[in-house]
Amino acid sequence: GWYNSVAVGADDPSAFEQNQPRSITGRYNHFRVDMNSDLVAQSPPAARAMMDGILRWHPQVFVDHHSTTQTFFFPPVAPAVNQNLPPQTTRWFDTFGRGNAAAFDRYGWQYFVRGVFDFFYVGYWDEWATFQGATGMTYETDGGPEFNKRRDDGTISTFRDGIAHHFIASLATLETSANNRQARLQDYYAFRRSAMDEAATDRMKRVVLVPGSDARMAAHVVGLLLHHGIEVSRLTQSAASTLAHSYMGGAAGRRTFPAGSYVVDLNQPQRRLAKALLEPNAVLERPFVEDQVSRFRRNRRRGEDADKEDYGFYDVTAWSLPYTFNRSSGPPSNALTGSHSATSRISCRYSWTARRSGSRPRAGPIRSSSRVTRSPSPGSPGPITRSGCSRGPRGRWSRIRAAGGWCCSWAIRCSGRSGAGPRAS
Repeated sequence: GWYNSVAVGADDPSAFEQNQPRSITGRYNHFRVDMNSDLVAQSPPAARAMMDGILRWHPQVFVDHHSTTQTFFFPPVAPAVNQNLPPQTTRWFDTFGRGNAAAFDRYGWQYFVRGVFDFFYVGYWDEWATFQGATGMTYETDGGPEFNKRRDDGTISTFRDGIAHHFIASLATLETSANNRQARLQDYYAFRRSAMDEAATDRMKRVVLVPGSDARMAAHVVGLLLHHGIEVSRLTQSAASTLAHSYMGGAAGRRTFPAGSYVVDLNQPQRRLAKALLEPNAVLERPFVEDQVSRFRRNRRRGEDADKEDYGFYDVTAWSLPYTFNRSSGPPSNALTGSHSATSRISCRYSWTARRSGSRPRAGPIRSSSRVTRSPSPGSPGPITRSGCSRGPRGRWSRIRAAGGWCCSWAIRCSGRSGAGPRAS
């Protein structure tokens, strides 16, 4: 709205229309929250509604369209990749990247890959969708929202160019999806199944959240997890672990957790996402870490006023929920004594339903085999979300539009049966 009210098509970088005030930029919502990176905190209702849509429709391919870069970007991504994702994640980036590159080459359009935009922080739309089993990608176009924008080399990119590039990239993505339909569906199923297989050998078996003196905050954290589709149970009586690791440090040892503590067992279909949100320290590949440390040392030697090398992260590098909300918690490496008989699942039988911002969800019968869970906040229905997967109608496509700014997202749901694997019991 601001740009339409002042634009005359000037491409000079000093022109008034080229310098939109940050306080009114369309990227943010009314409360100045950047909804592109808020999926961990889930602050705005619009973000939660989009999450609900993805959890309901289970897309196999998800694209988040953005602008503006000097040259069009599509994956493969920069080297910082979250290690909770399986190897096929980056292989699919290569597959879709080649399809997009071939389409752009036909028009003689420029593009770049493997730079700037990493895949480390779980709270971005492309990465969060990937943690649901999809191939999630962000495309950054080189035109708009300005009518004309001058690049560093003096050439002009137009709003029309930006639309055309996004359009062709979308068609190329659809074509690649269709050509790889069977493999994409099989990997979508294997994403959760392999996660549960890996749980048997991973040292981190479960996470226990102790309410302590702030039960309301603990319930809020659990509500966030449930809205991510993560299964959470609660101890109905005290339970002990002989090898528990505190988030606050110290040696591992025996610890007794009181009744009312929340337990996130990582032997579940959403294991990868649960671990990414709850693990104390995210792991990075050693060559990447060594490269970043070397850059830091070289930058420090250059001095404060010298030009610096860029680092390999685009933005957020830390987000562990227990640290963020100051929860007394710990990931036991072995079984909780009596945990299987002394826990109750936090859940309720509601059907998923669309709702307006601020309205309460309406209860209804379950229409599939999926389990639907909600926040345990007392006295309020809380956010409703699926924690399982249903086959759903065949051949459906889901279209999701983000509120605010030059940014929209769309998702592909391949036809055929696409259940996400067995549920943890």
